[in-house]
Amino acid sequence: MSLETELTFEQAYTRLEELITRLDEGGLSLDEALTCYEEASALVGRCDAVLDAAELRLRTVADTEGDDEEAEPDLRDSPF
Repeated sequence: MSLETELTFEQAYTRLEELITRLDEGGLSLDEALTCYEEASALVGRCDAVLDAAELRLRTVADTEGDDEEAEPDLRDSPF
């Protein structure tokens, strides 16, 4: 299991912000920039996976509460 799959959403997001800041500041060698980009890409995947799992959990809870499919909100448009 890679480090990216062991991180919580908050940890992955914080690390992603650090990498973006580092890349934006510049001054990195090409190799350093590529390494940062690769790690950032993996972290984006981790964040997406965690958010997808959270959405599935919310939909499951909503379904068990007897909500109609039509009344179910689209969680991707939610501000939360």
